Amino acid sequence: MEAKTAGRTGRASLVLEEAWQTESIRDEIELFAFVRGPEGTFAPNLIVTVNPFDGTIDGFLDRAVTGLTSTLQKPYLFDVRVWDRKGDDTETYQRVDDVDVRQLGRSIAYTHESPQTGATLRSGEWLFIDAGLAVQVTGTTTTAQWPVFADTLETMARSVTTTTEGAS
Repeated sequence: MEAKTAGRTGRASLVLEEAWQTESIRDEIELFAFVRGPEGTFAPNLIVTVNPFDGTIDGFLDRAVTGLTSTLQKPYLFDVRVWDRKGDDTETYQRVDDVDVRQLGRSIAYTHESPQTGATLRSGEWLFIDAGLAVQVTGTTTTAQWPVFADTLETMARSVTTTTEGAS
């Protein structure tokens, strides 16, 4: 059963898919969700961070890409695109002239190496700005797990909502 789950500070919430659970792991992370697998396997996870931001989505994207390429081990970014968090990316073709891409989010697809195990991990970043908050949603699995969890991760990313009421 799905359940709406609030983040650590209350600035963001998401609809948590069945079998997923949350845990508080670090102060800078608003929400950490994961699904347990067999002992000794990588737990697919979703991390939500929320920070005040008065820039543009492209400035936010630039910061995210810089952060990924400077902090991850062996990062390989293979897709960066406009992302409509309220819609389905497979919707009927829409002329670019009819869409204000400055109002849409961005997504980044990449692989990187786990510093703990050396395994190759597959991640997706979904970025958007809402109510003066920069929201970064990161889904991570092993490369073998990605086809199983990709849709679930993106569905949960699309369900993220923000509020400034819980800001501390």
